Order: sequence, then C-alpha cells, then structure tokens
Amino acid sequence: MADANALRTLIGNLVAARGALSVAEFMQLAAQHPDHGYYRAMPAIGAPGDFITAPEISQIFGELLGLCCCQHWYETGGGAPVRLVELGPGRGTLMADMLRAWGQAAGHAVANVHLIESNAVLRSAQADRLAGQPVTWHETLSGWLDAAAAEPMLTYVIANEFFDALPIQQFTATDGVWYERGVTIQGEALVWTQSKVPDVMAARLTARFGSDNLACVEVAPAREQVMADLAARLAADGGAALIIDYGDADPLAFGNSLQALHKQTKSDPLAHPGTSDITSHVDFGALRDRACAAGLRYQGPVTQAAFLDQLGGRQRLQALQANKPPAVAADLGSAFERLVAPGAMGTLFKVLGLTSANLPPLAGFAAPVFEVCDG
Repeated sequence: MADANALRTLIGNLVAARGALSVAEFMQLAAQHPDHGYYRAMPAIGAPGDFITAPEISQIFGELLGLCCCQHWYETGGGAPVRLVELGPGRGTLMADMLRAWGQAAGHAVANVHLIESNAVLRSAQADRLAGQPVTWHETLSGWLDAAAAEPMLTYVIANEFFDALPIQQFTATDGVWYERGVTIQGEALVWTQSKVPDVMAARLTARFGSDNLACVEVAPAREQVMADLAARLAADGGAALIIDYGDADPLAFGNSLQALHKQTKSDPLAHPGTSDITSHVDFGALRDRACAAGLRYQGPVTQAAFLDQLGGRQRLQALQANKPPAVAADLGSAFERLVAPGAMGTLFKVLGLTSANLPPLAGFAAPVFEVCDG
C-alpha cells in the first residue's frame, strides 16, 4: 500500500540532495514509485478508489468502442488476425465489454489481448474479469512494444483516461522571462516554488506559446513520447487507436490544470502524494502532431457525447432498457447521461481517432473523415 508520509520523506531527501523537483518529477514519483506510487499499489478505481471511469459507469461505453474497432476491422477486409491493446485497463471492465461486443458482432473472439498495467492489485482484478480470454500482461509500454515488434499484427489501441496521469511540466512567463514551476519542502510540508529556465528552453517556449505574460502553460514530453512510440508501431503494423481523455486541442485553454482526487474528493496535489490520483488536462493537439509525424491520419478530437451519439449510444440504451422494470431502466438512463451530459463527462472528455495511412477511417467521427496535419 502506498504511504504518503514515506513518499513525502523521500521527496524531502531528494530536494535536500539536489534542489527542487520539477512538476514532472513529482508526478512520476507520486504515480509510479515502486513502493509508494499511487498506480503501483492503490486500488484507484470504483468504490474503494478515488475515481470512477466511463466503463465503470455504463456498459454502453465499452460496447460501442468494441463495435467501433470491429466495424473498422470488417472494413479492412475482416480476415487479418487482430490484437487489442489497452493502456491502463483499470479493473478490466472496458476490455470485457469490448470483447463481448466484438464476439457478438464478428462471431468469434479476438486473437490477442494485451494489457499494459503496473498495478498488481488491478492486474488481479483484470485476470478475474477476463478469465478465459487470451490476455497477455505487460508492466510497461516498452515491454509490449518489444513483444509487438516480434509479431506484427493489425492492432487496435485503446487509451481511456491514460494520458492525463502522465507527467507534465508547468511554466510561467513574466515580462518575457520564463520560469518553471517545481516542488520543494518547508518543514514537513511540500510547497510550490519556481526557478528561471535556461535560455534554450525559454526560446522553445516562446516559439510555441509566445512571450506575453502567461500565468501557466503546460507541456508533456512524456505523453508525446508515448504517442510517438505508439504511432510508430501502428504505422509499421497497421491499425488504429482511440484516445479518450479530458482536455483540449489548445493548451492555452487550460491554465493550471493540475488536480488531485483523494478518497473521491478534490485535493491539493501536494497534500497526499502516493495516495491521491494526480492528473492534468491532455493537450490533444500535441498528441495529434506526434501521431502525424509518424505517418498516421487523425480524426477529431470530438466530444465524448458526439462520439457516442455517432456510434448509436441512444439506440443501445433503448435496447438495454426494453422490457426492464422502470427503476432498472431509469438507472441505465442515468448512467448513460453521466457519459454524455454537458455538465458531466459529455463535453469535458474528448476522443481522438488515429489510423495508419492505408486503412479506412473510424466510425464515431463526423465528416470530414480525415484531417491532414499542418505542414
């Protein structure tokens, strides 16, 4: 079990030895420290955890993603063996719903399922939920990439609320001078600090965001590298990816988006390191650009509400509600509304579709079906 006090002490020792940590270094330790990282030990999802994801709210979410991928596979010819890959698969609910929908639509099971998961507690839950399925687990993305390179295959990648937990850096600009936000310690408390950035980094930030006074901008090299690695694999093997997360294509729309959930309540990101879920908005524009650089084509991002509507979410809801007792039908409807309502997840969450250049577009996105990256 992660220990916030132990992690706070470790961070204090690091600060004493080498100075303040960047926000990215702090997030990495809080999330993935081998002994005290949140995603290594905490249950995270559902009633015992800190947040509830879309597939835990309604089965319709996973079913529609499974049908989206299955339809795309049919449109490629439907004969090639398929590999389904999920990054951060939670308790296995999304993949179970996808596989059920795929099996019903295609009449047979998927050949290979790969789950990238570092949390031993969640791996056990996934094994229970997906018992009998052809699942291979990988603790790291690089582990799966190595295995995939040895066995090229048409691949569908799902990343639902995965990128938001990867580390970011935060910067401010005052009178043309750039500073990086960091974490230090005062007494026993973690506190924010800032330091002037080197000239080379300042020039890069100015080129990207301008030199006006900016209260906070966020960049995420770790996220962009993950996308670059995924895109390279998809470009080589053929396939598609669906990236679902909260964020936008314009990073200047975020401001300071760093947030934490502790026991299902919003919290100071510095208050409970290792025992709170620390995330930030995803810059879909940066992910899109890295995918395009590898030769992929993109669709969206569109809102989660629009995506599920295009895939027939309302029709699926009506089918599930048919012949159900009124109370059950009402619960099904309320759950689906959480996915699509503007005040809930419907507009905050976005969906980005990516496909290798020789394949058709994905369902769920309004025309034009493909967009071309600038330059």
